[in-house]
Order: sequence, then C-alpha cells, then structure tokens
Amino acid sequence: IQAFSDVVDLEAIEDLKPDTGQPAAMVEDGIVALRAGDAARAFAYFERATELLIESADDDDARVELAGARINLAGALARMGKLALASWRDMRQHLSQTLLTVLGIALGVAVLVAVDLANESARRAFDLSMSTLTGKATHRLVAGETGLDEGLYVQLRRARVRPSTPVVEGLVRVEGEAFRLIGIDPFSDGDFRPTSGELPEGNLRALLTRPDTVLLGGRDLDRLKLRIGDGLELEVAGARRPVEIAGRVDSDNPVALEGLIFADIATAQELLERVGSIDRIELMLEPGQERRLAPLLPAGVRLEAVRGNRGVQQRMTESFHTNLAAMGLLALLVGVLLVYNTVTFSVLRRRGLLGMLRVLGATRADLF
Repeated sequence: IQAFSDVVDLEAIEDLKPDTGQPAAMVEDGIVALRAGDAARAFAYFERATELLIESADDDDARVELAGARINLAGALARMGKLALASWRDMRQHLSQTLLTVLGIALGVAVLVAVDLANESARRAFDLSMSTLTGKATHRLVAGETGLDEGLYVQLRRARVRPSTPVVEGLVRVEGEAFRLIGIDPFSDGDFRPTSGELPEGNLRALLTRPDTVLLGGRDLDRLKLRIGDGLELEVAGARRPVEIAGRVDSDNPVALEGLIFADIATAQELLERVGSIDRIELMLEPGQERRLAPLLPAGVRLEAVRGNRGVQQRMTESFHTNLAAMGLLALLVGVLLVYNTVTFSVLRRRGLLGMLRVLGATRADLF
C-alpha cells in the first residue's frame, strides 16, 4: 500500500484508523461505512484490519479473513476512484507509449472503415451510373456494331410504341479525361431520365437551335473551371471537335452525372460520325407488349430486357468487388492483430502496477 502513496493520499485518512479492536469487527465497520458512502473511512478500517491480519495470518481462517479484507480494501479504493487514478497517472507518465497505443487502435479501425467505404462507394457509383444511363427503361432495341437505322425509331413512333427514345453514345476525351457523350432526344427522353425532363427552357432552346452545343453536370463544370457559354474541345477518335457549353444538368445525385456529356442526338451523331444511325432505342413496355412489337422489328434487331443487361454488367464488375472484399478481410486481419498487439503491449507495460493492485485485492473487473 505504501508503494501507492504517490497515487492514493493515505496520510489524509491516517487519523480515521482505529487504534484497537478485532479485525473482523473492523471489517464489519468498514462495510457499514462503505454502504453509507464514506469510502475514505471504510478504506481506513479495511487497511487497519489488513495490517492486523498480516501479523497474525498463521492459520487458514486468518488467511481467509485477510483475503476478504483485501478485497474490501480494493472495493474502497475503487469507490474513491483511486484505481482509475492509478491507471491514469501511469498513462501520463508514459505519454508517448499511450499515444502509440491509441494510434495503433485508431489505425486498425480506420483501415477497416476505409476498405468498407471504398467497396460500398464503388457499388453505389455503379448503381447511380446505371440509373442515369438507363433511367426508367424496361427494354431496349439493339443491333450489331453498325447500330440501328434511325428510321426504325420513326416507324415505332408511328406505330404508337411509346414511351420510346433514341440514344447515341460514345467515348470522348476532355483535357485528357475520359467522358461519355450521350445524344438524346430532349422531347422523348424526359419520360426516361428526370434530368432531361427538368432542363431549363434556355438550355433546351440552345441545345436544339445552336450547332455543336452540349450540357455538363455541375460537378464537372466546377472541376474543369468552366462556365455556361465557354468553349470546350472534345477529342473524338483522335480528332479534335470544338463545342460550346449551352447549360448544366442537375440531379438529386450529382455524382451520377460525373463523366457524362449530354447533347442533342443530331449533334452527337455529327460529333461521333454516326449520321443516320443510333446505338439503341429505349422502351418502357408493359407485360405482353413484347409479342406485339416483334413483327415490327427488321432482321438483325433484337429486344433486350434492361434488367438482364444490367445483370451482365454487374457480373463484369464482380471480380472488382471480390478483390475489394478480399482486401477488406485482409484489412480485418491486420486491424485485429494491430489492436491485439497494442493492447497487449499496454498490459505488459503495466504488469507491475496491475500485479500490485491484484495483491491489494482488486478484481479483474476493477482493473479492466
């Protein structure tokens, strides 16, 4: 106990110790004081009882009484907050090691959280991109590498196959970054993608009446430091094509619009050198409409369900998510080992202190 004189102010309660009496009676008085909330007086009684029992601990009964007195002594210390104070002062005396322990635990947790966030962000980005590209479409008409003849779209509209919208898309580069140029019909595309249906009137007029005009998402405009009305140079198949930014596209999920450039379908056909052809026709079909649509389709044109196509693309990214999951499991193992080693090091460093507290009667719950 004297070894803890720098932690527990024992001299302040020396006057509370009884001078005479039986150890058993002192322990009973200490318990009564502890229940009354007088932890200092209880500590004095238990300490005095411990001292007397140590002097006379010659038989088994005395040793049992000594163990009980020590346990009560530790309980009084805990009530006084001295056990926590002892650990706190030890940590302050070894501040650098304490900080390294906390840093090790923080790094282990951070690695786990970072990998999990990366995996979830990748999945979320994929879902948002697919939602932006496909919108509410349930089916699509596609053909080979040459695409569809744009006259097919006119025939379907005359046959009242609606809602339907044509799409032309291709990869372009802007200042070395890859973007996807999407050509849409603003009048019919609004049924599929809310971003198209909410275009401001000025943007829509510029997109339809002025040649070589495009729309960008707000995040891309800010990142490229561009404004509406600025010129932009697209690199298409090695050729440079100047365009003008006619407006911006907004969405509830701005991240989903990153890397996308929207243009009127006629402008996109000219920029991508696909005049007269389109990549696909997106449809919203009710159950059973597929059979009525089949006689209208020329040879080489096939009808695909968007959900099935999305499943194919998801399978293509499964390996990427599998690698991220493997990294997450590896990070979990590294994090567990890191936390285990740092906590074990902290316990081993305080082994002397913990041993002395255990000798005083502190239980495992009191220490940890």
